[in-house]
Amino acid sequence: MASRNRKTRRAPRRRPLELPPPPRSPGALGRRTFLALAGVSLLVLLNLYVFVWSKRSVRTVYRNAKVQATLGQKQRNQPDAGLPKTAVSESKLLDLRIPQTITAAALEEEEDEALLEVEAYTVHGAIRRGDNLYAALKRTGVNRLLGDNIVRTLEHLYDFRKARPGQRFSVKLSQDRQRLLAFEFQASPEENFRIGRQGKKLVGSRVNKPVVTRVFEMMAPVRETLWGAFNDLGEDGRLLASFIAMFSWDLNLYTDIRKGDVIRLLVEKEFQGEEFLRYGRLLAAELQGSRRRLQGFWYRAPRGGGGYFDAEGRSLHRTLLRAPLKYSRISSPFDLNRMHPILHRLRPHLGVDYAAPTGTPIWAMADGEVIYLGRNRAAGNMVVLEHEGGVRSVYMHMHSFARGLKKGDKVRQRELIGAVGSTGMSTGPHLHFGLKVNGVYVDPEKRERPRRPPVPPHHRADFLQCITPLDGAMRALPAALQPVRRVAARSVVAVSERYRQR
Repeated sequence: MASRNRKTRRAPRRRPLELPPPPRSPGALGRRTFLALAGVSLLVLLNLYVFVWSKRSVRTVYRNAKVQATLGQKQRNQPDAGLPKTAVSESKLLDLRIPQTITAAALEEEEDEALLEVEAYTVHGAIRRGDNLYAALKRTGVNRLLGDNIVRTLEHLYDFRKARPGQRFSVKLSQDRQRLLAFEFQASPEENFRIGRQGKKLVGSRVNKPVVTRVFEMMAPVRETLWGAFNDLGEDGRLLASFIAMFSWDLNLYTDIRKGDVIRLLVEKEFQGEEFLRYGRLLAAELQGSRRRLQGFWYRAPRGGGGYFDAEGRSLHRTLLRAPLKYSRISSPFDLNRMHPILHRLRPHLGVDYAAPTGTPIWAMADGEVIYLGRNRAAGNMVVLEHEGGVRSVYMHMHSFARGLKKGDKVRQRELIGAVGSTGMSTGPHLHFGLKVNGVYVDPEKRERPRRPPVPPHHRADFLQCITPLDGAMRALPAALQPVRRVAARSVVAVSERYRQR
């Protein structure tokens, strides 16, 4: 039985020996690689044919479309220069329809110009402090050779050695930056210089942009400050400065303005298109306050200079300013028996102390000459000016002097001479201002300030003819709670035009 069982037990099957697949023959691998490379090459050649060599490639379509538009524009500009229909060859949809008289060379030139316009790009730049044109062009990627072309093309129209910081330019270049297509230089808001191409030649030209002067009537109530009133009108500090300059001889606009006062203005504004450039003349202004009413009119005689006058023809311009700075208060008046705040003894105070923050600008009181500038012990930094008529003005405790100012310089009224400080024997930032007449100190607040000459008698009729419409226009402006700004009446515009013609 045991022997039978041994006979019937099956022996385990042996797995056949697995051998690695035979290597592929070199010939089969080379054939596959060759077929793949051939397919890729065929696709590359097909794409080159379609996009580069084909007559209907994208590049050619761009060229053809641009040339066709160029030729069409020329025919529209010169309608009589067209050819009869028999001279035009019909072609397929994407082919050009070009007069037979155009030569192959001319067509190639037109195509090149059209392609340059399609691929051109423009860069912008500006002249900076210490720059010349070449340095400014280099920052925008324009090489010196193209810079030389620009200078040579425009040298008979503009001298680039006179270029100033802030002047802007634009350059149109080819994609490789090696070809100049156009150039524009803004020498001033009114005057531009351009370079354009006529075929392969660069041509320069001057372009004068017209500037239009418009006259406006304005009214604004003073709610908090004078600056706030101008801000409500939408005007900036330049117009405020003109208003202050008109009345600075008769009124301290920093301390005498009160809430509820009303200002009225007739002003010229210059535009280029719709862009505001600058203010022209302040033709007339009025301050109607709780304390007093002031009026001023600009008047220019037929053959002479201009200035500001009141309605009676008296000049608003005086030989001395009321104050040589913008101050907040008088901290110490002129006093021959003042107790000195540091020495604590009676000592004459031969001037007026104007309290103001450090750095506040100080102006020359009148036209004159600098006869002293420097440090003077208790007076600190000091400037002394000599004026006509034996008058001297003294400025003490200054923080600094105007840049470049030195002894012997001539200065004009309202010219900057320094800034408020607290140098020397001083208890805080202020300006000690003294006025000496014929060697004797006088009170600046009580000193009479003579006016400039009035309107001459032989110009009196012309003066009244000019200011009458201005006065009427200001009277017509209401004293409303909201600001008013509108185009001036035609009579006011006529006065403005009369002044511009003189």
